[in-house]
Amino acid sequence: MFALSTTQGFTDGNKRTALACAVVFLRKNGWQPTLSDTLMYIVAMAVARGELDRDAFGEIFRANISELPGQPH
Repeated sequence: MFALSTTQGFTDGNKRTALACAVVFLRKNGWQPTLSDTLMYIVAMAVARGELDRDAFGEIFRANISELPGQPH
């Protein structure tokens, strides 16, 4: 999500695309985000504005995921 949010791959929709990719990646690996929609928006905007670096973003995301039921790791 971080890389897609901070580059301009598209004219519009970079943050939405990055967030969707992050959610799909997590779910394919047995995890689900637990952030509220509001917090997701705040985090995505902070990443895009350069207010949140990669490490801080990673810490927020790791603190806000949970295992999908029945998924081995």
